[in-house]
Order: sequence, then structure tokens, then C-alpha cells
Amino acid sequence: MQLNLTKGDIEILISSIISYELSNKNKTYFPLLFDLHKEGDLTKPPFGCDSLSLISLATAVDEYFGVSHSGLEDNFIRYPNFKSWVQIVYDSQKHYSEGITFSTSGTTGKPTKVFHNMDGLEKEASYLAKLLDGSKSISAFVRPHHIYGFLYTIALPKYLDVQITFHEPIPSESFFKIPSDSLLVATPTLYDIVIKKDKTFNPNICAVSSTEPLSIHTKDDLKAKGIKKVVEFYGSSQSLGVGYKFDDQEHFRLFEYLDKTSVTHIQDQLQWVNQEEFSVCSRLDKQVKHRGYLVDLDQYKQKLESLDAIKECDLVLSKGKLVAFITPKSKKDAIKGIAQVLQNQPDSIVWTN
Repeated sequence: MQLNLTKGDIEILISSIISYELSNKNKTYFPLLFDLHKEGDLTKPPFGCDSLSLISLATAVDEYFGVSHSGLEDNFIRYPNFKSWVQIVYDSQKHYSEGITFSTSGTTGKPTKVFHNMDGLEKEASYLAKLLDGSKSISAFVRPHHIYGFLYTIALPKYLDVQITFHEPIPSESFFKIPSDSLLVATPTLYDIVIKKDKTFNPNICAVSSTEPLSIHTKDDLKAKGIKKVVEFYGSSQSLGVGYKFDDQEHFRLFEYLDKTSVTHIQDQLQWVNQEEFSVCSRLDKQVKHRGYLVDLDQYKQKLESLDAIKECDLVLSKGKLVAFITPKSKKDAIKGIAQVLQNQPDSIVWTN
């Protein structure tokens, strides 16, 4: 099976890039599933891009899809609206569709671009479909343009031949409303937050996780809330997927089409149990360096939750960015209070209910 991008795939991928870039620029969450007005003029609300931010967005979309290989990249500025950009990329794919250029997370240094050809992406998606066969649909709470999102929400549905439903990649009660027999795609950060809610999942759901280690505590809590099976995957933007483990396994199992010597571009130290199994040797530290400050995430969280205008807060250092998930009593008062008590502000704030 050949992995070809449909116009629908391109729409959600460009939406994800826009959401990510504008969230970083404005330091507040810009929706993935945003509302379009007429053609989706990117210079008008809800986007409001000036000339510089428009060029930045166009560059991000161009680099991701390789539009410059087709010579159509100048059309992004000539036609600055969402529907035109989708058509530009769609037309470009007719001339060049060899692969996708992803960005690394930047957790071990400056984010870099990594190109993966469609053959490698197809191989992994085909293998994942065998491992995850049986789900009747996929519900995703991840950004589809990131490598994890692309593999599990763009490529995998084609091989499983199931419908994909995208949700905002934020913690919400939508997790508990996904249909039975679904494959749930999310990150450890989101799982850690949603398991605190007094809700249970619908029956026969398989949850997959990647990007960071998933704790035993989180796995047990997910199963206690009704998740049938938890599958954790390990890999990187540079290497693609490397291994997996089910909730009852201690070690990761190497993907069958790989061998020990082919595992490269891994930042973590791997401890090999045998030729097919390994453990990841990495250390999590609640003290993180952010903008030159040494930040204790527990103390940072306590400062935020000490404000009368904030009900609760969760923090994550994701892709080098400090993100605060805040449930406010008063959003206006919360913003004012945060500015008063924190010298080192979060890179972005996601307001939750």
C-alpha cells in the first residue's frame, strides 16, 4: 500500500501547523479545530497574521511538505488564505511527494529538521497496523503534524481502514466520551492529567502512548478507569519508532523489521536485555532549566495554585516550552495574578474547564 496524502490529510496537517505556530507566537493556545470564515483569510481573525507571521507560517508549511520542490511556494504569500494553502500543497504533491520534514522536540538542544521519506513512514505504519489490529476507530488527542501524530493519525488509519476523529490536544472530558472499541492516541502528559478526573472510559479501548515515559502509576490508573490495554511506544523524530511494550511487559520489544545494530540517533542510553528487548535508561528531574532559570515544577505549581483566581494547575516542559494547564475561577484575575507572582512566565497557558 502506498501512503498518499488526501486533501483532508493536508487540511488537518496545515491546521495543526497553524495552531502550533500561533500558539507559540501568542503564548496562548490557538485551537487545532479552528473555525473558518469564508476562505479562511489568514490576515483576519481568528488568525490575524501580520506580514512577518504570515511569512513564518508559509515557511513552516513549505518546509514540512517540500512545496519548494514544485516551485509553488510563492503562492502562499500571493494567496494568504487557508483554503488556497490546502490547494497549493495538494497541487504540489502531484510534483513532489517523496516525504515529510518533521522538527525534533528540542529537549536536548535546538530543534532541528528531520526528513523522512514515505517508504520509511509506510513501513512503520504497516507494522503498527498489525500490532494494533482490532480497533474499529481512532480518537486522537495529539498534534497530527508532529511525527507521533502523523504516524498514528494520518498514516495508521489508512492501514487499519478505520475512521479517525481529531480532538483538541488538551486534557478534557472528551477523553471519556470516545466510543467503545476505539484506539486512543494521546501523550503521557495528557494521560497524567485526565486520570485525575472522576470519570471512566467506555469499554474495550486500547490506549497508545509515546514521546515520554509512561509511569506504572498512570498505566494502572488508566486500566482502573476502564482502559482495556495500554501500549507504550519508544522512538524519536530522528529514528522513527524503535520498540513497544504492553502494560504487562517490563522491557520494550524491538520492532521486528529492525535489529540492534540499526538503532541509531537515539538520545537515551539503551540497556539491551537480549537481541530483541531493551530498557531505556533516562532520568526525570523535576528541576528543569527554562530561560536560564532553574525551575522546580512542584514549587512553580504551588505558586500558581496559591492564587485565589486559580482552581488547579498542571505543568509540563514539552519541546523545551513550559506549558501550564490552568483551570481558573476568573481568567482575567488569574492572568493578573500570574504576572505578579512569577518572574519566569510560562511559554503558553492552556485554559481548561
